[in-house]
Amino acid sequence: MFMISYCHKIANFLSVSIASFLLFASCNFATAKTETQRDCNLQKDGNETKYEIPQIIDKKTPSEIIEHKGFTISFNKETLCANWVAWCLTREEVENKVVPRSNFFTADTTLPEQYQVQYYDYSGTGYSRGHMAPSADMRWDKQAMDDCFLMSNICPQHEDLNEGDWNSLEMACRRWAKKEGEIYIACGPIYDGSHKTIYIGDRHIALPDHFYKVIMVLTPGKERAIGFIFQNTTGVQFMKDNFETVDEIEKLTGIDFFSNVPKELQDKIEANADFSLWND
Repeated sequence: MFMISYCHKIANFLSVSIASFLLFASCNFATAKTETQRDCNLQKDGNETKYEIPQIIDKKTPSEIIEHKGFTISFNKETLCANWVAWCLTREEVENKVVPRSNFFTADTTLPEQYQVQYYDYSGTGYSRGHMAPSADMRWDKQAMDDCFLMSNICPQHEDLNEGDWNSLEMACRRWAKKEGEIYIACGPIYDGSHKTIYIGDRHIALPDHFYKVIMVLTPGKERAIGFIFQNTTGVQFMKDNFETVDEIEKLTGIDFFSNVPKELQDKIEANADFSLWND
């Protein structure tokens, strides 16, 4: 009887110990995966690099910096659109599709009330609510998904562009993130100033003439960057016909992209754009 009781105690001890070990390991694994999703913004000393964050060259341009989960916005209180929206996209974020698309557009209450664009401000205008940071890039986290449907992340886009070539570029970015492990992205509207600005809705949202997107890869030995410009209009606009150097887009926008990257590397990759390196 003593031997049987002793064996039962040993078995119970081992089962509890094994269960505790598995629980500890699973918790640590989950924590590690969450941290990996933002590794692209962390240096070895733990400080954020923010390589994706641009700087507006003209200090007179209205710019309200808003940090949301997964992306950062420079909001313009005159146009009621972003100057830029920037984020880092990792392979883990693309593959970790745990959250469905929200579709719940809402005002960004971090802004003063008079600058809070409402979802219905686009109703009846003939233009789509065009995401800058796309919802499909934010499926790794519910808060990130909710935040990307804030109207500060939205610009008026022609339906053909929103559902066609802009969407194609967004999908290409996710392919590049999976291939490279992480990429840095900034995008936004362009007002070319060649004509009087058109405004839509009761709140008078400025209608962009074009949209830009710049992408950077810092994979060792394969560092490169490229930009794209699309007209905010109907029709097909292929990526291969609409790519530019980042330097050229900086001239058009007055924005210094990837300004936290070491200058020598920044100057090198922003002066060149080879579409064949991105055409996968």
